[in-house]
Amino acid sequence: MKIFSFSQNGKRESQQDAVWISGDQKLLLVCDGVGGTGDGATASRLVVDYFEKNYKDLDRAGFVDKLGNVINDLVHQLKKAASITLKQLSTTIAMFYIDRGVGYFYHLGDSRIFYYSNKSAYSWISKDHSLVQDLFEIGVLSSEKEMRSHPMKNRVTKVLSSEFDLVKSDLEFVKKTDLLPGDKILICSDGVLENFSNSEIIDLLANNAESAEATFETIRRVCQENSKDNNSCIMAVI
Repeated sequence: MKIFSFSQNGKRESQQDAVWISGDQKLLLVCDGVGGTGDGATASRLVVDYFEKNYKDLDRAGFVDKLGNVINDLVHQLKKAASITLKQLSTTIAMFYIDRGVGYFYHLGDSRIFYYSNKSAYSWISKDHSLVQDLFEIGVLSSEKEMRSHPMKNRVTKVLSSEFDLVKSDLEFVKKTDLLPGDKILICSDGVLENFSNSEIIDLLANNAESAEATFETIRRVCQENSKDNNSCIMAVI
């Protein structure tokens, strides 16, 4: 599997995104810390540190079966750290895990996951946990363009947080059993999505006229030149 990644500050002075790729390249992770009155950088870094410390044991024990416990443990760790820092700690999380040709996708918040099948041209995009996504679902907003320009576009409705517990439905993942060589997965924070619509990203993933390296470099360069927010991305080609 080929994997490419970047994490850039954009126009921000600090970096609240965190990216992690396991040494065996089976787990890909992007987190975007929620700022405001909290400490997003600490929150996203805590999640990455957790996986750096525990991933090998989790993988041996059956990572997918342990996912719910992992997410709940991360909430516990955020609460513990918040009691020390006296700051709210919240972060999005978006991950992809592959084991014996089966892919597992999980996310909370507005960091987004894209999947494209090179053979069938099938694509799948995760749905954000955000206010504008909720408004779209009930028909208040009617297009991605309206969602992207809404003044509350950055308001997330579900994240990993020290402020609240998750319910059972928040621990569910999407499973894809038919991953094939050439399939592409892209995970990114919302700073990348400042510059690309969903269809534009899928079109980039579907473009076989360019190498995967060239496609990824296009995304990185556009974000480097134009993103105001922190922008982070992992792209994998199976």
